[in-house]
Amino acid sequence: MKTLLLVFMALTAIHYAYDAILLPAIRLRLRYRLFAIRDTVRELMASVHSGEDRASLDELHGSINGAIRWLPMLDFASYSHAMRVYNS
Repeated sequence: MKTLLLVFMALTAIHYAYDAILLPAIRLRLRYRLFAIRDTVRELMASVHSGEDRASLDELHGSINGAIRWLPMLDFASYSHAMRVYNS
């Protein structure tokens, strides 16, 4: 019983460190990357005024804004899935 209590206490400490320290840092790093990508897309949008390229850039811009709004809800499972998709 004592061992089980110690295991739960250790898991609680690990969860706290992840949720309070590591995850906000990951979110902030991803947020800054998305802002940089969005700035690049906005520069491209300024140079393209019509056509299919403009429509594609508008869609990309909206998707990036959606990802920025989604970041506060990021958890380990969705982050690891996104990294697997990104790296493949």
